[in-house]
Amino acid sequence: GKVVADVGCGSGYFSFWLADMGAKVIALDVDDRFIDFVKGRISKLATFDPNSPATTIDVRQTTSECLNLEEASVDMCLLINLYHHLSDRVEYFRKVKTQLKPGGCVIAIDFTKDGPNGPPAHLRLTPEE
Repeated sequence: GKVVADVGCGSGYFSFWLADMGAKVIALDVDDRFIDFVKGRISKLATFDPNSPATTIDVRQTTSECLNLEEASVDMCLLINLYHHLSDRVEYFRKVKTQLKPGGCVIAIDFTKDGPNGPPAHLRLTPEE
């Protein structure tokens, strides 16, 4: 399977789904609470099914400066509702690019400017931005 970095994994929703689909997942987050939550969920799933795909998820602490990934180590970086948190987006994605294997890709999905949910409107971007 592909190696996928779920950057800003939060509760691990996409990490667990990707693992179920056969991906080798590296779940990354800056928040200790999310790291602990994902690890706890993996532990609970392993109690019921030691062969659960969830047990293969690699959970790592990250920072906004360092993704905690090896160079050219992932096929895909998935960023869901993270983009609006980045202060220096150009530099951040420059670093992300070094983590991708040749032919790798970045998928970034975030809140829309006029959507009913999400961060304050001034932090959101239009598709053109």
